[in-house]
Amino acid sequence: MTKKIAIIGGGVIGCLTAIKLKESGFEVVVVDKYEIGKESSWAGAGILFPLMPWDYEEKVYDLCKSASFFYKDFSKKLYDSTGVDPEYKETGMILIPPYQKDIISKWANSKNFLFQEIFFKGSKSILFPKVSQIRSPRLMKAIKLFMQEMNIEIIENMELDKIANKKEVL
Repeated sequence: MTKKIAIIGGGVIGCLTAIKLKESGFEVVVVDKYEIGKESSWAGAGILFPLMPWDYEEKVYDLCKSASFFYKDFSKKLYDSTGVDPEYKETGMILIPPYQKDIISKWANSKNFLFQEIFFKGSKSILFPKVSQIRSPRLMKAIKLFMQEMNIEIIENMELDKIANKKEVL
């Protein structure tokens, strides 16, 4: 007997969870009160890097670093399967003043994270060339198509009021 799982919320996290569960042999349905991925996941900036990682706990950077590797590979998989390019790109990030170079340098050196001092619009700035981003609307479009190809059931425009216990229904 196949186990069935319902995911409530069709943003990027709900959809990726559904894909992983389906790949693990579960039957999955994703329910969203609007369209899949059309809220925060659609509007997200797509930057796969904390803006000032030296100001966060180390695990935040580690999570973002892992996410960047994941999306690089997953984007290729989505494109090959759906023909929709999520536009994963290593575009870099420029940090403009004010900043504390000594703190940034110490953090970058401890992570073996490349940075360069540059001039940007007449000011000394710092370039992080290995920062990646992804185009959120294209990512969500590709994910939705990929889920459909995997036969993950998608129910959109369905607001759930409450989930009844089986015993209550009987």
